[in-house]
Amino acid sequence: MKTKKIKLISLSLLLVTGLLSGFLIPKNTPILAHFLNKNSIDIEVENDLNEEMVKIEFSILGTDFEDITIVENESINPIPKGYGENDWFLSYDEKKYGVFRHFKTNNWHDHHYSFSFYKNKGEVLCDVQIDGPDQMNKRTIKLDKKNKNGRRF
Repeated sequence: MKTKKIKLISLSLLLVTGLLSGFLIPKNTPILAHFLNKNSIDIEVENDLNEEMVKIEFSILGTDFEDITIVENESINPIPKGYGENDWFLSYDEKKYGVFRHFKTNNWHDHHYSFSFYKNKGEVLCDVQIDGPDQMNKRTIKLDKKNKNGRRF
């Protein structure tokens, strides 16, 4: 009987410690943020475009996150967490390029990223919307040849 009581108390303390650590551990720890990354992404490509030709890269100014490939050949990689100037680089068929910047105020903020690639009057466009604490209303990014050499802002 005493052994069961000790096990129950130990299990309860372990559970409480685990729950409290989620609130007490510094949330800007890169290793911890990596494991608790709740960023999500949706990619939509209309029928007149080839999904395999879409590439999305990501950089966070002033960090080790430089030119991280998020989407390429239909495979999707996790979006790193980081605050500040989050630069996104969109390309289609390695010939058309578009860029935009999303400013995040907190390393710990989770977001949902939506990208919708389509063609309109021969131009490749992408509607981007970011939901979360640092939301960005829907914005249309034009992918053209001019941005290839001047990808950075």
